[in-house]
Amino acid sequence: MKISYLIGSYSTDLMGNAHHDEVIRALIARGVEIEVLTVVAERGAPALTRREIKGVPVWAINASAERGPVGIMRRQVSARLFHYEHFLTLVAAARRFYATHPYDLIHVEAAYPFGAAAILAVGRRIPTVVTIQGADVIALPAHDYGFRRFRLPRRLVARTLRDATTVRVISPHLAGYVTAIGADAGRVVTIPRAIEAVAYPPEDRPLTTYKAEARTQLLTRYGLDRAAEAERGWIMFVGRLHPFKGLEYLIEALPALNASLAQPPRLWLCGPSRGTEHYGDFAAFLQGRAAALGVGEQVTFTGRLPRADVRDHLAAADAVCIPSVVEAMNRVTLEATVVGTPVVVSESTGIAAYLAPLGACVAVPPRAPAALATALGDLLRDPAHHAAVAAAARQAAAGFRTDRVADAMLGVYERALSSTH
Repeated sequence: MKISYLIGSYSTDLMGNAHHDEVIRALIARGVEIEVLTVVAERGAPALTRREIKGVPVWAINASAERGPVGIMRRQVSARLFHYEHFLTLVAAARRFYATHPYDLIHVEAAYPFGAAAILAVGRRIPTVVTIQGADVIALPAHDYGFRRFRLPRRLVARTLRDATTVRVISPHLAGYVTAIGADAGRVVTIPRAIEAVAYPPEDRPLTTYKAEARTQLLTRYGLDRAAEAERGWIMFVGRLHPFKGLEYLIEALPALNASLAQPPRLWLCGPSRGTEHYGDFAAFLQGRAAALGVGEQVTFTGRLPRADVRDHLAAADAVCIPSVVEAMNRVTLEATVVGTPVVVSESTGIAAYLAPLGACVAVPPRAPAALATALGDLLRDPAHHAAVAAAARQAAAGFRTDRVADAMLGVYERALSSTH
């Protein structure tokens, strides 16, 4: 079995990308031959290159190889009509690539733009397994999120869902979403993301020791007063600062949360800010909202974290909060489970369907500041409740190990190939 793994970027330095590397190498260990196909934009570089990353062959389509007026026009048309500036280049390059590089199956990450490009390039000639990521199928116009807000991407997503051999979703929540917009339920399979190896705590010391060390490191790193922070609960968010993440509702929860606690907690917002049509720079929007509510002093904006530092931030927290309006799964919630930090997450976030029935997170309605304040306050005030949720989460994490995900994906590939022969 020889598979092309088409993905928008492939580097283990990117948050979340190590998951792909680990699953790919687990599949290779099971006898599957896999080559990655990805996209770069490097002026002056060849149109197609090949290298190896940790022994995995990686082909890269250079979307900036075509220069001059034709290349500029192609990118402008792609950006305006397809809302991904390399779309037309990707379709043409993928068509050439798959005409000369034979594979038994194509695994594509995201129905749009990469799944659509693959379907346009090969049609049904090569079986295709498409993993739905969230932004490719979710449309939240009021929160400036999702490709399906736009006419042509919406039509191309529909074709991709129709023509793909198998549609893999990463949560039950997302399964309902894709079938509601036209996917054949009989070709939809639910397999979660795996927890990356880098997320697990050190094995050479007790978890409680590691968590205390992580908190001390953050106190030093951010120049915080140890005595002042000693009585404060720490609430952590890690991810993009984007409107669909629901962070304004978390900030709006702080006044009620403050009133329920002896000391106001510190809220950490860790991640790069995104600029959007309706909100502008979202970090600036959140800072303004916090100032208007009188809680600006409580909110720490760290900016983008190096991948290696995410684990320490999650371990140092008393609680993690993921208040997304809608989200496919959320890997940060999983990473918090293995370092013993309980999570409050919105019910409309895909991971809640896995963890909430097990008592392994606290799920609340989306866009609900009062519910967030109650859930976070309960965790910060009640040590027994905090410990119970954390323990259930660590037990649930076993279901998200790389070997389990690789075994499930191998079964998907085998069934997709058998259904087309």
